[in-house]
Amino acid sequence: MTRNPFTPRVERPRDSLAAGSFFLLLWAASLSIPPSGVLHLLDIAADTGDSGFVLAAAGSLVLLNTARAVPMYLGWFMGGEALARAFPEKGKVMAWLVPLTAIPVSYYFLSLFSGPVKIHFGTPAILGIFSILALHFLTREVPGWGNRALALALLIFSFQWLDIVPLLTPYGFGWGEISLSVKEMAVLLGGGAVWILNGAGLVLFLSVFAGALVTTELLVSFGLRLRNALRLREQERQIAVLREEAMAARSLRELQQLVHDLKRPLTAVTGLTDVLSADPAMNGAAPHLERIAAAASTMNTMISEILYANVR
Repeated sequence: MTRNPFTPRVERPRDSLAAGSFFLLLWAASLSIPPSGVLHLLDIAADTGDSGFVLAAAGSLVLLNTARAVPMYLGWFMGGEALARAFPEKGKVMAWLVPLTAIPVSYYFLSLFSGPVKIHFGTPAILGIFSILALHFLTREVPGWGNRALALALLIFSFQWLDIVPLLTPYGFGWGEISLSVKEMAVLLGGGAVWILNGAGLVLFLSVFAGALVTTELLVSFGLRLRNALRLREQERQIAVLREEAMAARSLRELQQLVHDLKRPLTAVTGLTDVLSADPAMNGAAPHLERIAAAASTMNTMISEILYANVR
């Protein structure tokens, strides 16, 4: 049976679990990406004294951190969704608890096995976790995990820009070794490099964060409109079915009335045939009368089958 494309697709636990597993595998693969590009740009900045290479290194670091963070956040986000659907009685608790606990634990184990370059669980990571909890509320009407993943990825990408802002370092932003190296290089170069990082980081954070909020609002509006459109279409379909059933019932009543009206003259024909058959003067017409009686009996059976459904 072909599925109606206008029928909302019900997400099953295994769908969310498969999506979460895919993102976690993608996250595991992203951990093998070396920060050599960022370090190379820092070396060029040190050799040339050009603060533009510091900004390029900061941008490369943001992209690298986003490529590592987004799959992990999405993976645990989808894992929580899968458990929420698998255990409806504790759905809300599981959807919130899984990412809230699994992401810090993941950062902790990464810090133990990350090698010479330590991965820091800083304020942007905490903001990312709270963004997941907010998305559970904001995107509850958004159809499909792909749309929610887009909104979450934009929020995480915006938070990563705060790591390169030297002004926010005392507040827990950018305590990772490479982030600190980028900001220390800006201090060493002087000449406004620190203010360039501050300005670029804050402007890009605000721009991307605003874009994430607008995207989330658009997705929520789209989800609500789609759901209303589907609900309206379903109501129209039900009304059409009821209308067809009413027309069919009316046609059946009219047909039964017509057949019932035919039964009266047919009864008269049958009675007159019996009277003529009993008249001795009509012996010559006996074969014709028998044919009339047989035809009348057949018509009576057909009328009874139409009037009474249990007659066969």
